[in-house]
Amino acid sequence: MNTIIDVEGLKDLALGLGVSAAGGGGSFIQGIEIINEIINDEFTEIELQNIQSISENDFAVVAGGIGKPDALSKPIEFADRMSVVLQQYEENYTKISGFAPIEVGPINGLLPIAIAHKNPNYCVYDCDGGGRAVPSLTTLMYDELQKADPVAYAWKTVDATPDINTYLVTSEESSFRGSEAELFFSSVMSIGAVDPSSGDKDANGAIPFACWGFDKNNQPEIPYSTYSIRKNQGRLLRDLLNIDDISLYHTALIEMAAKAEKDDYVNLSFKSVIDEVKQINHPRWTCGWIVFDSDIDANTQKRLYFVNENAALVEVTNTDDVNTFNILATGPSLIYTLIKDDEPEQIIKDTFDVSSGWFPYNTGELDTIKRLKGSEIFVGVIGSTPEEGQSPLLMVERADNFIDVQRSTFETLRTYYENGIQPYLNEFPSETQMSEVYPKPYDSMQSAKHSSKQSTKGYMFNPLIRNNWK
Repeated sequence: MNTIIDVEGLKDLALGLGVSAAGGGGSFIQGIEIINEIINDEFTEIELQNIQSISENDFAVVAGGIGKPDALSKPIEFADRMSVVLQQYEENYTKISGFAPIEVGPINGLLPIAIAHKNPNYCVYDCDGGGRAVPSLTTLMYDELQKADPVAYAWKTVDATPDINTYLVTSEESSFRGSEAELFFSSVMSIGAVDPSSGDKDANGAIPFACWGFDKNNQPEIPYSTYSIRKNQGRLLRDLLNIDDISLYHTALIEMAAKAEKDDYVNLSFKSVIDEVKQINHPRWTCGWIVFDSDIDANTQKRLYFVNENAALVEVTNTDDVNTFNILATGPSLIYTLIKDDEPEQIIKDTFDVSSGWFPYNTGELDTIKRLKGSEIFVGVIGSTPEEGQSPLLMVERADNFIDVQRSTFETLRTYYENGIQPYLNEFPSETQMSEVYPKPYDSMQSAKHSSKQSTKGYMFNPLIRNNWK
């Protein structure tokens, strides 16, 4: 059954995608800008296609953006660049029936809808690559496709014609794995550019791309009903924006995600105030940590580390100026934040008809989070996200890959030089301290009661949830 998204559904999606992005996938406020642009362009509704209904003649691609959240300052212009990429893909390779978002997030989730609204010949498939925003393409399900299809991407040049260059990179032997695709994107983003016409200081800090084509006979194992469930999550938050006890929202998410077997899901949450926001001036990532729940007498604090996405929730104890780290949660669990804002931007007030509330701010609006130092923050962990279909991020192999990416990233930041010194050796957990995924992933030795569905690789998946929202 296909899902219809109308104007109110778009607003719900902006909130739901913000929560479920795990702190990444694009700025929440920029997501609101996208939906307002769509609504103001005579939008009435869009029908999202069930991925299982893709026909023999259809060909879908993954379309989205990659890069630093704070580098994507003009999301609608970015959508126009994405349209150029899709046009070049069709002209040089094959016709596209529609596309799926690469990951969950306010921008990467809403851009496909914006593009399809402007280009009605395309449809949007109700699925995504992993059920949350991810730190690396190598952690996405599309990395497992076995058919050879090209990677298309665009980057901007300054004082040149054309100002948008589109490239189509093909492979004759196999599909591009995430590590291979990411090499192309990373090299482009490292070039950078300052656009004098727009003042954009990081014109290639985020780039649009299309790749990982799939059809009826060659589909990756991915979560589906992404938009349907995000819309329901957002509707719930919209009803609770001004509630004092925001933990009720977390409780509802747990029930929504694990109605069948609650004990299979993490239930971890903290309500406190923002004590500090530390941002590292890194050329590739938007990274740092948010400090909350500090206990001065015990010299402890909790830190939510972010590297584009929320990477780890950690309790830090300082003794004689040396930090020890107790890992509370890591990806691929969904670690989300809601922050109480009594003076949100006007676009938020107008869109949701509120004067204040709890909003899913993330790494795309760090200036806003810094402004809200001393404000209430709610940090929740709900394990994996509740899409229908399989939850492959909890496969042992995929979860291990996820944590390997985070371990190497943290080690890079520990030894990162800033102003000629290594100031962060004592601020990030080491690779050995980040040795495991929290919570534990499912493995093939678990009881079959956890799921009636098993992958071809022998891993067990979490229970399916369907039709528990009307």
